[in-house]
Amino acid sequence: MGGAKVLNATEFSLKDKNRLLLVAPYPEISQLAAEINEKYNLKVIIRESSNYSVEALIEEAKKFKIDALICRGGFALKLKEYQMEIPVVDIPVTGFDIIEAIYEARKVSKKIAIIGFSNVIQGVPRIEKILGIDRSRVYIRENLDDCEQLILNAMENGVKVIVGDGRVVKIVEKHKLPSVLIKSKIEAILAAYEEAERLIDALKQERVRTKKMEVILNNVYSGIIALDEKGFISSINPQAENCLGVQAKQIIGKSIFDIIPKSHLPELLEKKEPELGVIVSLGVMRLVFNRVPIISGEKINGIVITFQEVGQVQEVEKKIRNELRLKGHVAKMNFNDIIGHSKNVLQTIKHANSYSKVESVILINGETGVGKEVFAQSIHNASARASGPFVAVNCAALPSTLLESELFGYVKGAFTDARKEGKIGLFEQAHQGTLLLDEITEMPIELQARLLRVLQEKEIIRLGDDKVVSIDCRIMATTNRDLERFVEDGNFRADLFYRLNILNLYVPSLRERVCDIEILTKHFMIKFSKLYHKPVWDIDKDALEVLQEYNWPGNVRELSSVIERIIVLSNHNSITKSDLEFINKNNSKLIDNYKSLDSNKLLESLTYEAIQQALNESGGNQSLAANILGINRSTLWRKLKYYTSHK
Repeated sequence: MGGAKVLNATEFSLKDKNRLLLVAPYPEISQLAAEINEKYNLKVIIRESSNYSVEALIEEAKKFKIDALICRGGFALKLKEYQMEIPVVDIPVTGFDIIEAIYEARKVSKKIAIIGFSNVIQGVPRIEKILGIDRSRVYIRENLDDCEQLILNAMENGVKVIVGDGRVVKIVEKHKLPSVLIKSKIEAILAAYEEAERLIDALKQERVRTKKMEVILNNVYSGIIALDEKGFISSINPQAENCLGVQAKQIIGKSIFDIIPKSHLPELLEKKEPELGVIVSLGVMRLVFNRVPIISGEKINGIVITFQEVGQVQEVEKKIRNELRLKGHVAKMNFNDIIGHSKNVLQTIKHANSYSKVESVILINGETGVGKEVFAQSIHNASARASGPFVAVNCAALPSTLLESELFGYVKGAFTDARKEGKIGLFEQAHQGTLLLDEITEMPIELQARLLRVLQEKEIIRLGDDKVVSIDCRIMATTNRDLERFVEDGNFRADLFYRLNILNLYVPSLRERVCDIEILTKHFMIKFSKLYHKPVWDIDKDALEVLQEYNWPGNVRELSSVIERIIVLSNHNSITKSDLEFINKNNSKLIDNYKSLDSNKLLESLTYEAIQQALNESGGNQSLAANILGINRSTLWRKLKYYTSHK
């Protein structure tokens, strides 16, 4: 018949921790509440509404730190109107309560009027036809002071008996007219208590959520402003206050255009899509804005704006890059670091710069020491992935099993000696960045098949796992070999070659850019003079000619090593021809003997004696010996190991 759920008294239970105050609209409810306190050992505070004003009762409730107020009728409505801090729960009046009162009234007369607040006589419209009550005799109270007039109106309408709440009955008695009180039963009071318990718990949970959100908003780095659907400010966090130089109380309720004129909200409201990373100038400040509409169904109910000063964003980016640098996953070189003005070098830089604008795989070719990784890093730093990691791995430096685990990672227990916690592979570490596969020709044929699948599917599976992990990294590869010959000889998969060879970049050897030797030499002289605190600033013409006539099998890397050695050993301020005596014809002859061979035959014919000669010429320096022979250091190491074990 309407009203809240009414409990059986035997079902009732109440938490001791919650403090309730019941405001009784008439004495009988006070008596019932006292009986409930005694029966269930409760401590509900009981007050009669006739003895208190609304204001006084609210003050008392705050004094006792009341969690919920229990009341009925107009007093309940007033309590809700005057304050919102303490929840107010109505004592339910059911249709049966009203029927019972009407039944008693009919014993006096059939000319009955019902007067009361809507929350008391809410069940009347449902039963008036059933009981034959004239709707014109149902009077809804709107405030605490209109009772007298409604009673007079009823009397003028010929009413002989009035049904109503406590205050109505009290005033009717003054007019010598019979009246019947609409009473609430003990079950209704218990139901109100239960509803109060539910409401208190819900409010406490909401307060916890609100407090958590408040802590989050007040401690994030970004300024946050919340707007309603018309662009008026509803809340602002301290970071936004500090950044904009305002206080919340000054701008709450104002239009965002008063604070940030270039907010572009009309466009956002029209598009109904988030706008991220928009840079807005505000006075001397430059702010990075994110504007996100709050959409429910098809309607925008508000907008959340987050922002930071550009300097803060740059500082965070700097910290991230420093962390990557500590891990070694950062590209240090840019196109400006590439030294040379020869036509073929400038052409190579031009092509590389073009490649940086796209996401395709790049294959970088060139002899050992020409600077293939320098170009790879420069491409990365000029690309949209510049803020991401740059991860490089030398495929020749690791055994095949170790290379596979490094690239793909593994889970706990994947193999003997695996880390207990597993390991993230380089493909995943290069997320949103670049992975450089150096000396790709040294990758085992069986691992090449897995790499091909990664390039095609953009997915990997860690060793020992069956879960597919999506990756997002650009792949570059370098080689100093003739890949097509490797494919023909069956040492490299043709399908992988075609997948890698989308964008091909050839880095010229030093022999192809002799005009750059002078500028490179002076660059290395300055670098190592500063490093070793030795002022070797000049090079004579004869010495420069020796450098320009030398074959440079190790290219720029070898030139750097030669200049470093000279600076370390030098006792004067310039480089002379005599400083370059260790660059002799034997080197050139040795190089000429092997440079005439293709890559595969070079390795096959590389004798123990040739290796020893290169080591003698380089003073035992394996890196320089490898440069002299035109091979990489890891290949030289494997050859030495082979000859040592087969002596």
